[in-house]
Amino acid sequence: METVHEGYSLSKEAMILWTMLASSKTIKRGIRLNCTLPGPTQTPMMNHFESRTEAKVLNTFIQPIDRRSTPEEQAAALIFLNSDKSSYINGVALPVDGGFLGGVATGQLDLSALMPAA
Repeated sequence: METVHEGYSLSKEAMILWTMLASSKTIKRGIRLNCTLPGPTQTPMMNHFESRTEAKVLNTFIQPIDRRSTPEEQAAALIFLNSDKSSYINGVALPVDGGFLGGVATGQLDLSALMPAA
């Protein structure tokens, strides 16, 4: 499981960095590149995560909003990023996570307190 965890983190970081690097080249051709960083989303795949991961671990990542997102909430961010309303947004990794990343980055969420076993 540790190998899978590291692979997930590394591939996610690679996609974020690739988005940021490639966006400065593709924008010259009128192509914007952005990505989203989705929080836990209530989809059929969530059953798989729940069967293999302790609830307290999964619940760590729904803070501070205290619920999972819906697929529609995740789709709304993608629709916005692909609309004319975001025509000046380029090279962004947009957290769509109910405030989790912001809470961690500002110290309002303490991962070690939320997930003692981690």
